[in-house]
Amino acid sequence: MVVASQFGCASSQPSAYDQFTVLPETFFETTRTIALFALSAEGDVDVPLCVDSISEHAMSVRLAAAGLTVIPSFVQQEIWLRITEDAGGFYDPITGALDEERFEAGVEQFRAELNAKAAPDAVLYPHVWRVEVPASGGKAMWDGVSESVSYRLGGIVSALSYVIVIEDPKGIPLFVNGGGLGVAERWDSAQLAIVDVPADELCDAPDRIVEAVEIALAPLTEVER
Repeated sequence: MVVASQFGCASSQPSAYDQFTVLPETFFETTRTIALFALSAEGDVDVPLCVDSISEHAMSVRLAAAGLTVIPSFVQQEIWLRITEDAGGFYDPITGALDEERFEAGVEQFRAELNAKAAPDAVLYPHVWRVEVPASGGKAMWDGVSESVSYRLGGIVSALSYVIVIEDPKGIPLFVNGGGLGVAERWDSAQLAIVDVPADELCDAPDRIVEAVEIALAPLTEVER
């Protein structure tokens, strides 16, 4: 399973995300090479590995088509894993608390080593977030998608969104956006209850994973440059 990363908005409309935190023209003028980081998930979100592999391939293809040079995630992951191992981890083995000072030092070392090795103009961190979304008429609608939840009562249900965060090499945010991935719960008529959706269902719907990536990347890949 994809594990939560140490690095690192929910609405039915992508505009709820920051999207560009710099002028789009500034982003495109200064960003030619972008490094991908491995997918991370919130601590309580179970995400199968298929989401990581399918989404990274989809991102790489679309970013390259938009004229960007893409550095694959294994380059960054190798650096971060070695730094983590050398530091003996960043969490107290007894309390589980994050050693923030040691962690921040690790992050700074990571950025310095990545810049020395690959010199990317930006780093893209993909996440899977659990979001609370409105359901009406048997459908949940959020972040550019809709999906049946099999009951006609209105209310709020949990869903998953694929969110990308792009930062410059110093860690300053440049872009944030998300696309709906899939509902995390739906009505089970046999049990007469709302039940969790098995995470592995995402692997049976690769098109939904690709669609979530395309929605999240749309402001980057659909703009005329």
